[in-house]
Amino acid sequence: MTKTQHTPGPWRRDGFGIYALNMNGVNRMYVTVNQHGVFADGCRTPVEETEANARLIAASPKLLEAGQKALEYLTDHGIDLDGEEEELVAGIRLELHEAVEAATGN
Repeated sequence: MTKTQHTPGPWRRDGFGIYALNMNGVNRMYVTVNQHGVFADGCRTPVEETEANARLIAASPKLLEAGQKALEYLTDHGIDLDGEEEELVAGIRLELHEAVEAATGN
């Protein structure tokens, strides 16, 4: 797995704002999304990281769709696993559910 290039999470949403804090609790990234577009506000983020954030945001619809399909499959097909594998799949299913819920607001 490659090293993360985008701003590390967690990212938070506050109304139309999206932000991530650094280790000192200061905004590392803050953007506002509204009907006029996406605006950076006081970013303390290197250009390379900002570009990686843009790629991640642009890919989010495809990531959401893939997550929804995976969640539907895991929900509809009871996979017969034992012990540790069952816990792993249950954890993945929970993470997918939380991510899809956060993305869709449902």
